[in-house]
Amino acid sequence: MRHQFYLLYQNNKYIDNLLTKLADHKLKNNNKKDKIYWNKLLLIINKYPDKKIYRILRKIYKHEEQFSLNRGIVMASRIIKIVTSLNIKINSLLDYGCSNGSITKELAKQLNVKLFYGADIIKLERPDFNFILLKDNNLMPEIKSKSINLINASMVLHHVKNIDQTLKEFKRIISDNGIIVIREHDCLDKYFANFLDILHGLYSLVWSKPMEDPNFIKNYKAYYKKEDEWNKLFKYYGFQRIYFDYKKSTINAYYAVYTPIIINGIRKL
Repeated sequence: MRHQFYLLYQNNKYIDNLLTKLADHKLKNNNKKDKIYWNKLLLIINKYPDKKIYRILRKIYKHEEQFSLNRGIVMASRIIKIVTSLNIKINSLLDYGCSNGSITKELAKQLNVKLFYGADIIKLERPDFNFILLKDNNLMPEIKSKSINLINASMVLHHVKNIDQTLKEFKRIISDNGIIVIREHDCLDKYFANFLDILHGLYSLVWSKPMEDPNFIKNYKAYYKKEDEWNKLFKYYGFQRIYFDYKKSTINAYYAVYTPIIINGIRKL
């Protein structure tokens, strides 16, 4: 993580993706992002180590305090739209990788769900919903088997080291007619992974208020996969895909929905 900007610049394969994402966010002085600005930015990327680049960019860009709240409303609305299109009744849900719970609570509110959980590896202080602190084994004994209709895992599975155990636990708690909604990156190669790492760093160290993780460069880990690799993994653990929405973009993000495979009334093992 020490020289990812430099590696991206040298490879030059996804530098335009980075510049596009930087252009999406507001500068403090609202100056027009002209050619001179971008040339200076490219010089910074080529010259300094990552830590200094993030520090320089944080001085340049605005930080939005309400970002997580707005994100919760927007992301929940997208998930609701998918669930509605599938005509599935939801009466219980788990938001896996819930962060501060903004998406969790918005999903429960819009779906009118009374039984809902949020799970994350970072402890929440005074959560106002059923919060599960995930341990290394990713088990969730607080949730009964086959008791959850909806599992939301939005941009979180690529952070999970023990993904096999997580999918086994999903299989245990999801009801026979339940669904798992995921949003993931289609990671094309190691250079795209490099770009995604930087993008996560920008959200954590540059655009967030307060700064999400001052030790991001040291702490960050990711296990990206290609879209077909994610699909094969879910199929291996007994799930079938019933919804897929993938529009090529700067970050190659897509939505997919999975449900347990049931054959003659019996779940596939």
